[in-house]
Amino acid sequence: MGLTDYAFYQVARRWPSPMADKTSDFGAEPGTEAYARAYAHYQFNQKVWSGLGPAGDGVKIRGCCAASTACT
Repeated sequence: MGLTDYAFYQVARRWPSPMADKTSDFGAEPGTEAYARAYAHYQFNQKVWSGLGPAGDGVKIRGCCAASTACT
């Protein structure tokens, strides 16, 4: 193992896991249904907190319409 390889190994070994923080926050292991629910809840709360923002490609967002009426 060269000096560069050793340096990268030490950095990677000490680098904090990005998943460990979310796993402890959500209280579930990745890949489980509980984790998926907690992550979806987290994403929803982030959108509510920061706002929905503009429609991405200029599409107008319409309200819900009944099956018997035409959407405008």
